[in-house]
Amino acid sequence: MDLSKLIKDKSKVFEGTSNYLGIECVLNHIEIAEKHLSNGQGGEDYLFNDVVYRTNQAFEGALKEAYVVLTGEAAGRKTPNDIEKYLETNNLLKERVLELFSNYRKEWRNKSTHDYKLYFSEQEAFLAIVNIYAFFNILLDQMIGKHAKDKEEKEAKLFADKLKASSEMGFYEQVIFLLTSYCQETPKIQRGHAPRFLEAEVMGSLHGFLSAVAPDITIFSDQIIRIGNGRVLRPDLILEKGDEKVIVELKSPIMNPSAIRVSGREQLYTYMSAASINHGILFIPALSEGQEVVITKTEREVADVQQFITEIYGGKA
Repeated sequence: MDLSKLIKDKSKVFEGTSNYLGIECVLNHIEIAEKHLSNGQGGEDYLFNDVVYRTNQAFEGALKEAYVVLTGEAAGRKTPNDIEKYLETNNLLKERVLELFSNYRKEWRNKSTHDYKLYFSEQEAFLAIVNIYAFFNILLDQMIGKHAKDKEEKEAKLFADKLKASSEMGFYEQVIFLLTSYCQETPKIQRGHAPRFLEAEVMGSLHGFLSAVAPDITIFSDQIIRIGNGRVLRPDLILEKGDEKVIVELKSPIMNPSAIRVSGREQLYTYMSAASINHGILFIPALSEGQEVVITKTEREVADVQQFITEIYGGKA
């Protein structure tokens, strides 16, 4: 897996924004760290310390860019320490990001900052690179989601009035109608690029769309469902209105929908049973303008309880 390429591909979401250059600079620090590691392995082992100093710069740069995207404010004169405390104490980092953030800060940044006599080995330098790649990749997903949400929220408000009538429908039918309507928005995400699907971007965009056109719906993203033995499930979305709930599971349209619909339905049934929610939607958004949107409905009975699944996916253009 080429982690550098993965991050470069994701960073394209920010093309044309003030964050794009900052994200490129973060990646540049990591790539230089990799060169230091390679040279250190060639005999210049003092460069292993420089690996960690570079990954530290990437860590602080990543947090600064995240602060700007997640808060909508300029970092100004805030120090890296100010930004770290703000992101941590205001619960702006998702659980998975926070775990990686805490690990890197504890194992690499703090040690190298507070002990000038510290000497890092080849293995420690390698782990610093692996950790910063993992942290930045997951953090970038959260940034992409927030950026896409904010952008779509503004755009969707322009035609929110056209969808207001959906609030008079039953909740399940309303969600089906809104997701079908959202398929008209997905092609905009492509921005002239070859068809692509970044789940964080589509999820953020969908969140922004629903917030704008259906403010009466409460949206829970990545909500944890505990099922015992330390295991957890994380449905993509749980939508709630009054005392009604619907689980939405998002799947990539890059693959042939028929190849993922069967496994997607089973995954959705698992989530529904664990959460005691009897209505679910498997959503595979269309990527092309004019692409037909297909809706199929199935139901089953489990322990005298009816469960309903609707599949929404793109057909032939």
